[in-house]
Amino acid sequence: MKKTTYGVPKKREAVIEALQNAFSNQNLDEEEYINRLDEAMKATSIEELELVLFDFPTEVKAAIFQASTPQEGQNALAGNEWADVSSMKPYQSQMPDYQNVMPKDVKDILSSNRHQIELLDGKGLQVSNFFSSQKIDLRRAQMVGNRLRLEVECVMGETVVDLRSEALQGKTIDLHIGGAMGEVKILLPRGGEIVKQMQLYLGDFKVKDKRKGWLARLTGTQSQEINTLNFKIILHGSFWLGEVSVVY
Repeated sequence: MKKTTYGVPKKREAVIEALQNAFSNQNLDEEEYINRLDEAMKATSIEELELVLFDFPTEVKAAIFQASTPQEGQNALAGNEWADVSSMKPYQSQMPDYQNVMPKDVKDILSSNRHQIELLDGKGLQVSNFFSSQKIDLRRAQMVGNRLRLEVECVMGETVVDLRSEALQGKTIDLHIGGAMGEVKILLPRGGEIVKQMQLYLGDFKVKDKRKGWLARLTGTQSQEINTLNFKIILHGSFWLGEVSVVY
C-alpha cells in the first residue's frame, strides 16, 4: 500500500490545527479530540494523516490534502519534446495486486499495538489478543467480495476494530468474537444493520451513537443520517465476563 512520507511534518501541523478548531468550536468531544490528536502525532505518512480527518467536511480535507504531484505517466512528455521514450516504463494494469496484500493473522501478547490492515475478504482475518491493548485499523483496507469474515479473540485485554470505511458499502461482514474478561469495541460508520447472534455470559453488549451530536455540528446539518452506508454486520460467537460495544 502506498505511503507518502514527504511533507508529513507540515501536514501534521495542519491536521492538528483542524482538530483544535473543531474542538474549540465544540464540534469534537474531548475524548474524540484526544484520540485523534494522538493518532495525528503518531502518523508517519500522509495517508495516515488523511485518516485522522476521514469524516471531516470535504472543504476542510481539500484545503490540507491537495494533490501536489501528477500521477505516474500523466503528462510525462510535457515540456520535454526530446524525452527518451525508450526509458519510459511499459504499461501496467491498474488492477490491484491482491496477492501482495493478502491478509495476515494478527496476534498480540502482553503488548500495545496498532495494526493497519490492507485487505479483508471472504477467507477472513484472524485477530488474537492476550493481555494487550490492540487496535485493528481497517479504514483503508481493500474489501474484496460481498461477504467478508473477521475473527476476534480477546482475553483480558482491549481490542478496537475500526471499520469506519466507505468500502463497507453493500458488504456483509461475519464478525466472530470469542474470549473472556476483556473488551471488544467495534467502530462503524452510520447506516449499517447490526445483527447480534452471539452470546454474552455475565457480560454487556452496548450500542453507542457518540458522533450524533458533534458530527451534525461539524457538517452544519441537523440531519442524523450523515454519510450513511448500506452494510450488515453479523456478530457471532460467545464472550465471557467482558463487554462488546458497537460505536457509531
